[in-house]
Amino acid sequence: MNNPYEINWKVHEPRPQLPELLYKYRDINKIFHLETLTELTIFLPSPIRFNDPFDCKIPLEYLQLGVDEELRRNFLKKLILMQGSKEQKNKMEYHVADFMAKKYFTKTEELLKLEENDVKKLNEMYGIYSVSAVPNNILLWSHYADSHKGICIGFNAKKLYDTCEFSSVGPVTYFDKYPNMSVLRDNEDLFYNQLYNKSLDWYYEMEYRYAKINSADTKTKFTPDIIEEIYIGCLSSSEHTSVVKQIRKDKFPHARLFKCVKSRQGYYLEIQEI
Repeated sequence: MNNPYEINWKVHEPRPQLPELLYKYRDINKIFHLETLTELTIFLPSPIRFNDPFDCKIPLEYLQLGVDEELRRNFLKKLILMQGSKEQKNKMEYHVADFMAKKYFTKTEELLKLEENDVKKLNEMYGIYSVSAVPNNILLWSHYADSHKGICIGFNAKKLYDTCEFSSVGPVTYFDKYPNMSVLRDNEDLFYNQLYNKSLDWYYEMEYRYAKINSADTKTKFTPDIIEEIYIGCLSSSEHTSVVKQIRKDKFPHARLFKCVKSRQGYYLEIQEI
């Protein structure tokens, strides 16, 4: 049986087209950030580590099962179709009636435990690599690249997906309310909603995510050709700038190198190739 937690959205399927390049903001004072350049590795954290308490932790609508008999009946059919034996599927109505008589899925504490277990399962299974569609976002430089003293790395989006054998990739969608988390939806839809939906407050990040099943808190290697651009922060020290230039010369001579500069005309960064 297919893993019910696995998302099969592949980059080649007719979903929103990926940008050619996607960007990762890094603080090169942190050794595991610098290893992206020096060791050609990226770290895939579990969503448990995320600083947003809602991220990948949207509650499924299990509590509705306790008050809606028809919903409970249809949910039991879904479970039998997903995990039941051939005999159970052939006697669907009999087994549903049996479950209903035993009043499964009617106690609030049991339903909350099911919800908690599903969210925990997702967070333990997936490793996530978060990137942005843009290399010049002032807030992203501030939050993730040592207050503009770090770097931003431009990856070839499709090559990164192929080389690291990710399970799925796509843009994060931003809402002011939770997406539809009905227990009758396909598991793939439910877990896609968990991984690729966030609050509108995060819209500025313009985030894309690479997800890899059974890879939470692991590292994965990539090839040098995947890095096509490197940006140096507008407040980067001369020492850090020299370090990045040398790494680029040694490992990524094909990559274009840029320096961010504070604009004199307004609140934005100008990009200069160096």
